[in-house]
Amino acid sequence: MTQTQTPKQTAETSVSSIPRHDAELIAETGAFLADQGKKQTELAKMVGVSPSQLNAWLRQKYRGDVPGLEEKVRQAIRQHRASRGLVKEVIPTPMVNAVHGMAERLTRTGLIGLIYGAHGIGKTAGLIYHSLKAPNAIYFPVTKWSGNIAGVERGLMAFFSKYEWQVSGKCRGDFLTSKLVGSRRLLMVDGADNLTINARHWLLDLAEQTGGAILFACGPSNLATGDHQFVRGDKRLSSAVKLAFNPVFSEDDSRETATAILTAQFPQFPAWSEQLAGLVHAKGVGYAVAIAAIAADFVQHSRLAPDKALSQSATLCGVKLSQVPALM
Repeated sequence: MTQTQTPKQTAETSVSSIPRHDAELIAETGAFLADQGKKQTELAKMVGVSPSQLNAWLRQKYRGDVPGLEEKVRQAIRQHRASRGLVKEVIPTPMVNAVHGMAERLTRTGLIGLIYGAHGIGKTAGLIYHSLKAPNAIYFPVTKWSGNIAGVERGLMAFFSKYEWQVSGKCRGDFLTSKLVGSRRLLMVDGADNLTINARHWLLDLAEQTGGAILFACGPSNLATGDHQFVRGDKRLSSAVKLAFNPVFSEDDSRETATAILTAQFPQFPAWSEQLAGLVHAKGVGYAVAIAAIAADFVQHSRLAPDKALSQSATLCGVKLSQVPALM
């Protein structure tokens, strides 16, 4: 005799049959839609699913391949961020992974962090890598011309809908506070030593009001001692920074990282990449990044053969080809 389920039992069975959804990704996606002023139909097109499928997933009621759909959503958001000027691929070197790990820790704890070190070791690449892995993070670089409060506000406003701000009737500061409060979004400020003291304190005020975390990234004023002018003499900032990281690269670390960057870009020339890395690593890993990037640009836009592109790129960066016999 077949036992008939009660309405309550039927509802419980229906709920239990729905695959588990990533609630954090759903929240990030909602923030992405609001920040960019996009409709669900637009995101569905970017993801490659129907609007009804995306809507069901956002309501945690999608019964299809949830992990597959969620990976497509992550990719769509990353690609959108990349198209706004961020590099489309970052090689996960040890330094990049270290910065990414620090950013994740700050996001979890809501603390203020500082990373400082020599130019070209991968701080910026690490920040960009984290922003591509965590769409909810906000990465914005600061120059000496945009280091005041107005410049910082404009930099942050680029991540939100201009139309939504206009119809809100709020000033920039109040609008940013309303968008960030309780969002657990990490602000990653690259070139933070270009910030004025007032701009630093404005960011600290914003963090206090919203409960958000900040990661400041800059170069040291004194490489020999590891001291940093960024926090020296600023008692408020000094006491606010709870996590500081001053990466020190050994010669082997620099050579290994430079080799990884060049080999990843041009795997057909492993011996050449290793020899070149041995020449440029002492100048900073940034030289390897520059050579790889310029060579890739030559291949893509000037249609040069890879070996010719690498030769010209190395020459532009001050490397004599006679020192790299593997390519001769």
